[in-house]
Amino acid sequence: MAFTVEDFEDMLRILERNPEWQERMRRAILSRELLELPERLLALVQQLIESDARNSEQIAELTRTVQRHDALIAELIQTVQRHDALIAELIQTVQRHDEQIAELVQVVRELAEAQRRTEARLERLENRLEGEIGRQSGERYEREVVASAPVFFYGGQGGGLGNLMVQDQLRQWLQPLFEQGVEISNRTYAVAHSFSAGVGSSLPANRPTQLRKSYPI
Repeated sequence: MAFTVEDFEDMLRILERNPEWQERMRRAILSRELLELPERLLALVQQLIESDARNSEQIAELTRTVQRHDALIAELIQTVQRHDALIAELIQTVQRHDEQIAELVQVVRELAEAQRRTEARLERLENRLEGEIGRQSGERYEREVVASAPVFFYGGQGGGLGNLMVQDQLRQWLQPLFEQGVEISNRTYAVAHSFSAGVGSSLPANRPTQLRKSYPI
């Protein structure tokens, strides 16, 4: 007897009314692998759920790690920026120091030049001072000569320049100066003339060119 469509429909209705028969039908129709497939799928789904949970936790941890890394990178960027600012400031400081050193070198050069000029001025002043000291010494010597004139002109054998004894006395006194090349100034002679005039000496008003022919005054 052939199994018709109506028979199949009747069988489905019977199985629906008897659930225990459905299990027996499945076992009869399906293989063991197919029967175990729902459980395996359920286990696989559970594994996937657990794996997804683990992945979510890992992703969350990675997210937190990335956030920490972002914070560290931001801090490093700020540190680098501060370092860049410090380096720029140091460069400016070095440049200022270079300028200050150049200025100091220029100041030292100017001080050295000023010292050189000062030393030159001091040398000129020393020369002038030596000349002034020499001049004052000469004038003092002239004053001493004039002060000693009474001794020479009126030392018991006095008289004017026309007196041979006075000329001899003058020659003895002036001889060392002539030998040294010392020139008797008109001022000295004028002072001597004024002194001799004040005491009544006959010393000529005009400076004579010679006492005796070989001894010019």
